[in-house]
Amino acid sequence: MKRAGIQQRLNVAQYGTVSNLRYIRPYSRLTEGKSTMAGALKELIEATKAVKPTPEQREEQRRSFAFGNTAFENSRITREMVDRQADELAKEQNG
Repeated sequence: MKRAGIQQRLNVAQYGTVSNLRYIRPYSRLTEGKSTMAGALKELIEATKAVKPTPEQREEQRRSFAFGNTAFENSRITREMVDRQADELAKEQNG
């Protein structure tokens, strides 16, 4: 029990806060052999550059972005409203 407390303090010193501890184990698998988190982050960013989203994924992301930005300003905005407007715009563009 005492050892867990020491390990937790070491992890908190290394990673900042107790709430960040849940990310240590999965992240440590990605960073095996790396000395910094920045190196692993750069590797992950480079890996994502090769990923090409499908048109459906891009549309889903676009709608999520629109909802997030509009709902932030107006809490009465719903996802259904965003979907309805996106569908209407698609119909207009496709004729």
